[in-house]
Amino acid sequence: MKKLVAGIAIVIFSAQSAGAKTSIKQSLDQLEKNKQNSAQNLKQYEDNLGIVDQNVSEVKKAIKGLQDQRTQLQKNVNNVEKNKAAIEEMRKKVLEHKMAEAQKLEEDLKDIARLEKLLQKLRSNQEKREDNLKAYNLKLDEIVKEKSAWDNQKASMNDLNKSISEKLTYAEAELKKWESKQKSYQKEVSKWKTETADAERVHRKFQDLQ
Repeated sequence: MKKLVAGIAIVIFSAQSAGAKTSIKQSLDQLEKNKQNSAQNLKQYEDNLGIVDQNVSEVKKAIKGLQDQRTQLQKNVNNVEKNKAAIEEMRKKVLEHKMAEAQKLEEDLKDIARLEKLLQKLRSNQEKREDNLKAYNLKLDEIVKEKSAWDNQKASMNDLNKSISEKLTYAEAELKKWESKQKSYQKEVSKWKTETADAERVHRKFQDLQ
């Protein structure tokens, strides 16, 4: 962001009456200086207005970028909630399968005691179901870890959202400041355009008197 150039040339207008002691040449010299000072002031205010216009544009671009980031962030937060809900449904289903397998295992163990001739088959089933239980337990551990990761990601997104909001508030305040300066310099440019035109007109008038 560019800074403004300070400093204004002093313009002194000196009107010559019929009884004034100064000569026409002295008046013309003073008017020439006034014209140069007015032109210098106009150039400086026009330069400063250009800087202000550029700064306003940059701040507006920054605000637009922050607003886009916040919109995308909100979409990501919504997706996190959807994914968490899907994982919760998966967890419930896995628990249902686990409970079903546990119940079947209990039934199989009872069958082993009652039906000796089917012992080998039931033991095979027992090992298979125990493997399934281990797999489901491992899956549950993975789900718990993944759910925790989503919670951490959501917390990070909340921190990022807070940071973006703070930057957006600062950028909007900067925009108001630069827009206020913009109006002020536009007013000064208009004023010094008028002053410059008046100085040139008076200068030409006195030149005609020579």
